[in-house]
Amino acid sequence: MMGQSAALDNEQLFFCFGPPKSGTTFLQRTLNLHPEISCPSEHQFNLIVNGLEELVQSYQNTLQVIDRRTGGQGVAPMQKPAFTSIFRFYVESMIKEAAKNGEPIIGANDNAIRKNLDLYDEIFNHPRMIYIFRYPADMAISAWHHNLRLAREENDPAHEQYMAQYGDFDGWVRQYARWFMRDVNAYRAFSKNHSNIILVRYEDLVSAKRKTLREIFDFLGADKSDDILESIEHKSSLSYMRKQSSNPAFFRSASIDMGAGELSEQLRRDVTEIAGDALKFLDYGTKS
Repeated sequence: MMGQSAALDNEQLFFCFGPPKSGTTFLQRTLNLHPEISCPSEHQFNLIVNGLEELVQSYQNTLQVIDRRTGGQGVAPMQKPAFTSIFRFYVESMIKEAAKNGEPIIGANDNAIRKNLDLYDEIFNHPRMIYIFRYPADMAISAWHHNLRLAREENDPAHEQYMAQYGDFDGWVRQYARWFMRDVNAYRAFSKNHSNIILVRYEDLVSAKRKTLREIFDFLGADKSDDILESIEHKSSLSYMRKQSSNPAFFRSASIDMGAGELSEQLRRDVTEIAGDALKFLDYGTKS
């Protein structure tokens, strides 16, 4: 198998992810509260891939120069198995390092994984995956306010400019419905032939937390005892996390009301029309 040099011994590797503003941070923080689970703050593994590609290309170029200087024997290029082994070793090493208390179940949160499900499944030898979804209008509203806040806090208009390419607020919401449809379809295609992935609805993690946590911990092989669940329920409440955070503004409202009060009736119908099949698959009731 590829990349066994960073074997995880008795630890169990998992990844969690979802579309931006679907509750991935909430999921990650909640998982990290379990005494048997390590799931640190969000990663961006694509930066490692890009960096490795640049490093390998630079190294290959250097070898070619040296080869010309030493008689031209020829340079063997790095093959894909070697590249993926390095990537896997690097990622698993970071994940293991984050498990400061020796947690037996270790994982990471990276939303970009949802775009490369087959690749991560292959490289990491079928890790367990947790895919979280949220009603698209609520994701869009959360992302809208999040980007506006970042534009102010970071004094960076790029956050607003990114949204502006989709028009006004209504255009942004419609785009989120399209992304939602795309992501749900990708999940459906992957899950047909893979048993190492589960789907979690953000709304269930909020309104039926204990039941949903039992299902997640059962999937991961973690302790589901009532005392652990009770502690996690308390420490993962919005008020508790906001109070404990160094950046409480991140925790806005955790809305699960399908955009009530912020969407026009026409926009509600548009969301339903664009993402209707995905909404039905996830058993979301529609409002119009």
